[in-house]
Amino acid sequence: MRSIPPLFPSFAIRTAKENIDKNLYFFNFGRTAFKFLANYLNEKFNKKIVFLIPAYTCPSILISLEELKINLDFVDLDNNLDFKLDDLNNNIAKYSEYKVAIVATSLFGIRCRDYKKLYPNHIVIEDKSQSNYSDYINSDFQIYSFGKGKFISSWNGGALRCKEFNPEIEKAYSITEVKDDFLYSYFLSILQLIFSKYFYFFIRLLRFENLILKQPINNYKTPHIFRISDRKIYWILNSIKKFKMNSSIRRNSIYYDENIKKELKFNISFDCQLLRYPVKCRTDRTLIFNNIDYWTTYNSAVKKRSLDFDVPFMLLTECTFLPTHDLVKPMTIKSLTRIINEKSL
Repeated sequence: MRSIPPLFPSFAIRTAKENIDKNLYFFNFGRTAFKFLANYLNEKFNKKIVFLIPAYTCPSILISLEELKINLDFVDLDNNLDFKLDDLNNNIAKYSEYKVAIVATSLFGIRCRDYKKLYPNHIVIEDKSQSNYSDYINSDFQIYSFGKGKFISSWNGGALRCKEFNPEIEKAYSITEVKDDFLYSYFLSILQLIFSKYFYFFIRLLRFENLILKQPINNYKTPHIFRISDRKIYWILNSIKKFKMNSSIRRNSIYYDENIKKELKFNISFDCQLLRYPVKCRTDRTLIFNNIDYWTTYNSAVKKRSLDFDVPFMLLTECTFLPTHDLVKPMTIKSLTRIINEKSL
């Protein structure tokens, strides 16, 4: 089996002008979009706010909140890879004197529960950094990422989406400095696609990925918050439009779901594209990706709560995240499924 990258992001060549949703704000990274929002909410509620985040999530969320010195706590996950509701309810009760912001994370692109329906009196933020962009929103806010390890790549970039127009956010966004790195990002994204598709075996041979993964966690320190140029925004919007027509990712996910042993699967719903398909079995195949850096969040959660988290720990130690992208051929999908099923015997 030839080396296949763990992800093959998509982007459009076109940069044609598109209408920009007035409630959609674009930043240089997904993490800066989140930090912009967190800072706004912290000031709005006079620092009397707590963010509840998953015990398994990207460390950039944790670090952004720590940099702003915002109150936070961790919530366990269930077999749906969503918040364990009794643990979430206990946390909400514990912070009854605070405004609560629930940060529901769409792990691997799964659809989260409708937390705004369950908790209408609390702020609900959907972290959709691993999801495809959707026109639907019922939460108060959504965060998107368009980095090089996501569905849609503009090399770097992110967005904050508000359910309703917020004049305070609009004002703060309007005075944020613009950084125009369109040509830089466009060029590097093209190189990424070329090397991922035709030369990935060199990357595996030279173990570049291992060097990246061994970088200190300080690399997640949130960069300065910038807006991005309109030209880069148009490019991202064109990429979103192009990606919506992609059916192979969903087809690959369905094959995994229909053919992998039931006991190895999480109880997830994927009526949308999955970035990766998680299974309860560990393998070291070259095209498999493991989120090693998520240990930072998990260790912080254990220290904060003084307890273990079964599903987050399982995701870190016993799971594999199978690729679903366009470069994974049907034969490879079948081979991976067979390997996973046999390894579990």
